[in-house]
Amino acid sequence: RRYYSSPWYAGAWQEMIPFGCTRAPYYARDWSCPRTRPGKHHGIDMFMPCGTRIRSAVKGRIVQPNLGPAYGRYGLKIRTERFDFVIGHARRLLVRPGQRVRPGQVVARSGKLAAPDGCHLHFEKRPRGAGYLSAVDPERSLRRTEVVF
Repeated sequence: RRYYSSPWYAGAWQEMIPFGCTRAPYYARDWSCPRTRPGKHHGIDMFMPCGTRIRSAVKGRIVQPNLGPAYGRYGLKIRTERFDFVIGHARRLLVRPGQRVRPGQVVARSGKLAAPDGCHLHFEKRPRGAGYLSAVDPERSLRRTEVVF
């Protein structure tokens, strides 16, 4: 099993669901995906215990998320000049809309609100102001490093 650390979260954790086409049953059919992996996941899910510190790894501003119920009650959106970074399923937010954030600042605690598969971080990257259907692979922005125990 592979564990990953990232400037976006405390600790080293396993990936649950990658970006893209998936067999996971929670996602609506996307016709660009093959029949064997019919749903499309618009972010990366990293398993972690509830309460894990989630940090910003970018300089940006917290904007009103308007994410909808799939992201949980405490969805978060950090806006930079080019992108919006979305954090879903948090159990607690430590920032508010309009607030500026800097790299390393703790912005939330992980949770499982609206997550059928337990505590984790849902991490998404979208072009600034775009919706989830425009999400792009966030792998490079997550900047994960494999950790060997």
